[in-house]
Amino acid sequence: MSPIGRIFIVLNLVLSAVFLGFASNNLASSQDFKGQFEDKRDEHDQYRETKEVELGDLTAQIAQLESSSSSLREQRDGFKAEMDRLKTDYETERRRNNTLNADVSAIKETLANYDETNRQNVQRLEQANSAVAEATSAKRDAEDAKETALDAQRTADEQLTAASKSIVDLEIDRETLRKANANLDAQLQTLAEATGTKLADLMPMPLIDGAVLQVVALGNDMSLIAINKGEEHGVKRGFTFEIHRGSQYKGQARVENVQAGMCSAIVIRTVDGQTIGQGDLASTRL
Repeated sequence: MSPIGRIFIVLNLVLSAVFLGFASNNLASSQDFKGQFEDKRDEHDQYRETKEVELGDLTAQIAQLESSSSSLREQRDGFKAEMDRLKTDYETERRRNNTLNADVSAIKETLANYDETNRQNVQRLEQANSAVAEATSAKRDAEDAKETALDAQRTADEQLTAASKSIVDLEIDRETLRKANANLDAQLQTLAEATGTKLADLMPMPLIDGAVLQVVALGNDMSLIAINKGEEHGVKRGFTFEIHRGSQYKGQARVENVQAGMCSAIVIRTVDGQTIGQGDLASTRL
């Protein structure tokens, strides 16, 4: 046999031994791997069973969660619908509240107007009551004044009646007095002419200056004047006053009646063209 054949035989033996070793090793490894595989398979089966149980639980939980989610979605939709309804109600209530606020403002303004009107009415009522009270008081005053006026009228009528009677009596006395004065004047004139004495010297008179207060026509060209001097000024019955206005002489009057602060005198002489009037000056001496 050639060396190359022996080499190939040896190489085949070596390779066979190597293969046998490798196969033995591989078989042992395969046996170990098989055991490991079976262990892993059992472990995997157990793990799968466990996971299947967990998966079943999870599936049940998912179903329950889906049911819960559906319920929650329904609740959510219900809540959303309720929220939309509440929003709508809120908007409606807000508009209603705005309307109510406007109505309240209008009512407040109306009440304020009512209060102002009521206050004005109270003031008018108070003014009316005051006016009624004033009118009532004025009515009472008018009634009192009317009664006083009636009393005064009755008194005036009585005084007028008495005055009319007095005037008649005075006219009778005046006529009698005029005749007596005329006789006295004639007698005094006769006495003065017989004795050559002035009439003023027969009755001494102090200087008394006054003024004519009133002139009363008695008729028959006779006048009675009132002078603002009387007994308290020294005036006596029979005194004569010279009547004048400034430098204008008007006539003479003789005192017939004397009172405390005034006297009345009969005009016994007047200057032609002159009229004795109120405000003329009267003096016992010029």
